[in-house]
Amino acid sequence: MTRALPAFSKRNIGKVASIDFESVQFFVDGDWAGHSVNLSEKTGRVAPVPDHLVPESLLEWGQGPDTLEVLTSDELVSCEKGIELQKTNDKSFTRSPYLSRVEVEVMPEVGCGLDNLDTMKKITNITFGSLEVLHSFDTFPLDGLLVLSQTKEVGSSSQHRGEKLYNINFEYVSLSEKFLTENDDDTRSSCTRLRLNFLFNPLRNSITNQINLVKERRVCDKTTRGTIADGGGLDARTVTQLIGNAKFDAKDLEDCCIVSNEGDCPIKFILPESFTISVYGSKGDGNDTDCIQLIIAHEEYSSSGSRTLIYQVKFNQGQMIEHELTTEPNLSHDLSV
Repeated sequence: MTRALPAFSKRNIGKVASIDFESVQFFVDGDWAGHSVNLSEKTGRVAPVPDHLVPESLLEWGQGPDTLEVLTSDELVSCEKGIELQKTNDKSFTRSPYLSRVEVEVMPEVGCGLDNLDTMKKITNITFGSLEVLHSFDTFPLDGLLVLSQTKEVGSSSQHRGEKLYNINFEYVSLSEKFLTENDDDTRSSCTRLRLNFLFNPLRNSITNQINLVKERRVCDKTTRGTIADGGGLDARTVTQLIGNAKFDAKDLEDCCIVSNEGDCPIKFILPESFTISVYGSKGDGNDTDCIQLIIAHEEYSSSGSRTLIYQVKFNQGQMIEHELTTEPNLSHDLSV
């Protein structure tokens, strides 16, 4: 039996706030489990987990991990309970819905430590005023796709005074074939998600910190608000069961790199999970870069073909001037031929 999907229009691109709240909530709410990896902004290579977080016995045997296990709880909060934001025109205040996210990173352990794992918790609130969404429920190649993107000014560079930094966030949820074909009560758990995050300095035409990529699957459609490790007692077996197959491919991690001066693109990051980050720039009369285009692309595959999801951000003189989300079919990669 084919399931009915939330009432989104096909290939629509627009502000999240203009889209039905319950439909977005359908994709976002719940507990997720997976792995997080950091990649060097200078080489594009995997940055191993810092030594101070890894047991000495693992380091002595050269077995320090490249990824951390991560448990995430997301909850979409409605306008009535939302964050109070000030409008720019009349200086009045309005409430905006927001995404409440609690991330619990699980520290590497050995021996008896596996029965009571140490964790680090981070809480983030993302307002919908700074989010855009791309959603698609067509049959080529996948049904059920939600992409959230955010580009937000977060302050000035500590190394270069007055130069603005922007937080780039790109994440999407896709539904599995199980969701579309099986009539059971656990449908929303048949979702997978990828999250990409980094800081960008448009005046320097550069990514200024490590790139973070998270691969996870939904394990529950009701959020526990990150309480899974409260009071201790979280064990390795439970974490492994929650994560399941939401792991990065080892070869994918090995192949990460930066390709410089490829055609018109001065720098291009080749990342796991078919992600690329490309930076294009044009020089003005002076030494500063006038116009910058930052493009995040991700190839999505299914039995019926493939397509590329594209998130493009444009900057001028260090200021963001526009950003957009698009999707394009990859006819050359059509797997149905």
